[in-house]
Amino acid sequence: MARLLLKILAVMCVLLVVAVPNAQAITFASFSQIFLDDPAFVYSTVPTNVPPTAFLVSSASLPMPSVSIPITLTFNPAIFPTLPLFAGLPIIAATLTLSATSTAPVMTFGPTLIQEFPGPAAVLSTLEIRLVTPVGGQDLFLSALFTGRLSGTDGGFIASLIGTETEGVGGGTVIFSSAFFDFSGTISRGLSLSFAGITSIIEGEEVEGLFIDPKTGLFFPFVTTGTGIFTFEFGPIPEPTSYIQAGIGLSCLMALGLVQWRRRVRRLAAA
Repeated sequence: MARLLLKILAVMCVLLVVAVPNAQAITFASFSQIFLDDPAFVYSTVPTNVPPTAFLVSSASLPMPSVSIPITLTFNPAIFPTLPLFAGLPIIAATLTLSATSTAPVMTFGPTLIQEFPGPAAVLSTLEIRLVTPVGGQDLFLSALFTGRLSGTDGGFIASLIGTETEGVGGGTVIFSSAFFDFSGTISRGLSLSFAGITSIIEGEEVEGLFIDPKTGLFFPFVTTGTGIFTFEFGPIPEPTSYIQAGIGLSCLMALGLVQWRRRVRRLAAA
């Protein structure tokens, strides 16, 4: 019985040593429009450009340049402990500005429509979130430089713009910076914007849904509402609690070794 208990305790000690958490995705912020019923994002095209160019920007109507739109920002208080809470909740008023450019034609995969968003001359798309009321003299909550993929279904009312980057893995680019957090220790970053209530403008008429313009190979211009989330991953570096956990496990194994050594000494003395 004593041997069985020692074996069980030894297994538990080993688990304490090796149970160091790996990298996992952390959602550090999300946003929604303050005026949910009003379009706040615009997709427009310039067919006369060579090649034809598409622009996806934060704006109220077509055609307009990128402007800041009011949003409700929800943040992770463990990541941004210096930001104030509102009625005990981690939400704060902010503005968002989006400017994305693409010269890539829309690709079709059955009913799914996909357009890559690399900018001309390798210019990255930009997204910026600023606090309405600065905190500690700073208002830049997030600046993102990214490549992404706009996708939806033919005739569908929803779409998404997604960008991801993982260190050491080929693919997209997502670069985050902030006045309130240092992203240099992250190995993966991502953003996902969701659009709903898409209304296309086809030959001057409003048509609900997402459609390809056969003349340009791009989407027909459209207006939409949007929400979004932002994530990152740290590298597989043990957190302070993990170091403590590993230390307890190692101490436990040393104690077990000492118990077994004393039992052997007693057996030898008895012999």
